[in-house]
Amino acid sequence: MVSAVSALAGLLFGYDTGVISGARLFFREDFNLTTQQDERVVGAALLGCVIGAAIGGRLADRFGRRKVLIWVAALFILGAIGTAVAQGAMLLSVGRVVVGIAIGIASFTAPLYISEISPANVRGTLVSLNQLMITIGIVCSYLADYALADARAWRWMFGVAAIPAAIMLIGLLFVPESPRWLPRRCFREYERGLTSIWNWSRSSRA
Repeated sequence: MVSAVSALAGLLFGYDTGVISGARLFFREDFNLTTQQDERVVGAALLGCVIGAAIGGRLADRFGRRKVLIWVAALFILGAIGTAVAQGAMLLSVGRVVVGIAIGIASFTAPLYISEISPANVRGTLVSLNQLMITIGIVCSYLADYALADARAWRWMFGVAAIPAAIMLIGLLFVPESPRWLPRRCFREYERGLTSIWNWSRSSRA
């Protein structure tokens, strides 16, 4: 159950990566975008991915895997709603950057958390679940694009991603923190405590 909730990050990774291929056919016309504007909107998520991938590891080590995944779910919700209600290319690009940041962080943190929370005998199977969910997410994005194409409902194509993101957010509130991260955190706090005591002892002698 814990792995399934975490693997929703993979589903959202795949969905938000693929959904742009169908949605752009319609928002490009609605906003009368030039080729350069269209490219910026499409590439915005990749910019966010670079940012997210660059900071994901440091955030996971500092704040914990579970907490970071909760932030990722919130970013997915924010990005989905932001892109769904965007009134121009700039706001749409900003929403896609937010989604990209979530994808970049999730690409590292979700499989890390699953591997650390899983029993050794099924660890490989459960980690591969995240990869499977990425593929399923891409397929779901294409199905959503196809289903909503006749209505030209590109806003819904983006917006429906908020549903699994909300499920992920709620589910993460009830799962434990990584048992491998908690001892590291306790050790760092213990080390900081000893350092503080040592510094206080030296200053009191002076």
